[in-house]
Order: sequence, then C-alpha cells, then structure tokens
Amino acid sequence: MLFLALTAVTAHAQFTLIIDPAGDGGFENGSTFAANNWLLPTNTAPTNQFWVGAVGGPSAGSRCAYVSNDAAGGTYNYLNTSASTFLFYRDVTFPAGQTDISLTFKWKGQGEGSYDYVTVFSMPTTVEPLHNSPAGAFQSWLQIPTVYPGAVVHATPQNLNLQSSYQTQSICLPSSYAGTTR
Repeated sequence: MLFLALTAVTAHAQFTLIIDPAGDGGFENGSTFAANNWLLPTNTAPTNQFWVGAVGGPSAGSRCAYVSNDAAGGTYNYLNTSASTFLFYRDVTFPAGQTDISLTFKWKGQGEGSYDYVTVFSMPTTVEPLHNSPAGAFQSWLQIPTVYPGAVVHATPQNLNLQSSYQTQSICLPSSYAGTTR
C-alpha cells in the first residue's frame, strides 16, 4: 500500500518556495488532484489508484494522496493481484540562477519490497506520462528512463516503500534545472 503526502520544491540562493504543501501543490486546496494543480495522465486509470482526501490519514492538514482500489476511493486499500502504475504530476518551472534546488515531501508505504513503491522522477515537458507506463512489475522503476526519454529518477532509494509511519524525504535536484521547466 503506497501513500504520499505534502510536497515542496524549493530553490535556494534566495529562498523560493515553488510548490507549497499547505496550499497550491499540497493537497489542501480541495478533494481532487486538479483542485491542487496536479495533473493526471489522460489514459484510463488502473485498478489501484491515488485519491485525495482524509481516508489515508494525513500527516498534517486535512488531506493527503492515498491509494485505493475501490471505484470511489472510499477505502485505504489496494489489490495486490492487479499490477498497476498510477502517476500524478505537474510542470515545475525552476527560477533561473538557483543553484540549490531541493524537493521535500512526506510519505509512507507498505506492500511488497520490489513491487509496491513511490518514486520521484522528472522529465521534459514534451513527454506525456501515462498510467501503467512503465508496466507494474518487479523493479519497474528501472524502466522509467527507457519509457520516458530524458527522464531522471531522483528518489534514493528509487523505490520508497516498506514504511508504516511517515518518513520525510529530501532530494537534491540538479542545479542545471535552473531556468528550465520539467
């Protein structure tokens, strides 16, 4: 079972908050990804998908992103006999001149060690992400750069999982992202 909460991308040189976990970019603006300015791929969502609400137990605030296998997202559960990959994303423009760019978020996730995970990657905005791509499979995070040309997996380890309580993840993003949109 995977779970992601509160996301922040910051760029330092002069502190600039790009994605605010308490507002635009977190999950507090409303009960859908769209209300929080997150995008979903246009193809059909898999059986196990992320939802926005309180069902998964927020780390802070009143909402979080959580996994559910029911059609309305009313339970915090997933079907482990149905391989799936669910994505939510947003285009992020990094201010020019920023040399210290970091992404920090809270997450928790249970499930199978090499199958059920959260990962973070960036890619050019010219590439369209799709649900079930890469296909859910053993260590499927290794296929992200192949499926999405120019994609870079940033999470270390690449498969964030096997944690029943919230963990804070901080990722240093390349300074070469300054002045670009990914």
